[in-house]
Amino acid sequence: MGRNSRTQAVLPLPGKGLNTESLSTSKIMSNQSIQDLVETLGTGIGPACDIRKLRTAA
Repeated sequence: MGRNSRTQAVLPLPGKGLNTESLSTSKIMSNQSIQDLVETLGTGIGPACDIRKLRTAA
């Protein structure tokens, strides 16, 4: 069974994921893949994060 395109999306991320454990927020956000993920989710990050803005299929 494939994905349900009404409730599931695909965001291709190239290469290996960034290890963010010991990095500053500015260093993390300078990574294009992370920027794409944050934009796709739509919630923002840090104090500005609002889970109610999470982009969902509806």
